[in-house]
Amino acid sequence: MKSAKEEFLENITSSLPVENVTEDGLVTKQIITPGEGDLPQKGQEATILFLSKDEAGKELDTRPNRDNPYKFRVGEEKIVSALD
Repeated sequence: MKSAKEEFLENITSSLPVENVTEDGLVTKQIITPGEGDLPQKGQEATILFLSKDEAGKELDTRPNRDNPYKFRVGEEKIVSALD
């Protein structure tokens, strides 16, 4: 059986669109599995799994563990703007 991290990383493919988050293109995002339901509003809690890499592909931070997802309040600007 594959771990959540292995499953998450396996789903990242070059066929999925990559969007620029910043004008200089230094921050991009790739949505692997879209969430369900309405978008959260400012002040509501959001729960995500994410993986960040530098330009060489080195893993910087990751939260693909379904048992320990990253939770934050939308719009409080306490995380990277690309996630908020």
